[in-house]
Amino acid sequence: MLSLIYILNKMLKFIILVSSSALLTACIVVESPVPVVVNKEITTTIDNPSIPALNSLRTLQIRTHDNRCVELSPFNQKELLASRCQSTSHQKFNYNQDKSITVQGKCLDVSGANKNDGAQVIAYQCNNQANQKWFFDGYRIRSQDSGKCLDIYNGKMKMYTCSNNRGQQFTIIPSP
Repeated sequence: MLSLIYILNKMLKFIILVSSSALLTACIVVESPVPVVVNKEITTTIDNPSIPALNSLRTLQIRTHDNRCVELSPFNQKELLASRCQSTSHQKFNYNQDKSITVQGKCLDVSGANKNDGAQVIAYQCNNQANQKWFFDGYRIRSQDSGKCLDIYNGKMKMYTCSNNRGQQFTIIPSP
């Protein structure tokens, strides 16, 4: 009897999920482990952020809490800054299957694989190292290497211990 209740419960969850997805076609919900918000409408998980929501975005913008965009510095092609949103190639990022985030063929990189607070995040030649791997944790972008969070500090991207600081809140949106 207990197994029949379990099966009916699972079937009911599936039916509710299918019927609600017909109403909310822009929303993908995966129950575990932690939701990731993409454009406030698409949700996926930390365990597999590339499927399906992030993978469906060919290019994306990373917006800050104050509606600026993360951009590769057009002056030195290395620094990552927060500036006014535009539809330039300096603000078009890709989240890749290998968990790297790229802009203009370079990877977001925690400079020198530094694990300390205040470590600079730069764009650097992709080398498949752990300091170039990222995952999404709600509104935060975290280093797979250190677990620390991307943070805006004086308009530049740095790494800090994760907190509820607004400088660590980002929204991923399709790039214009």
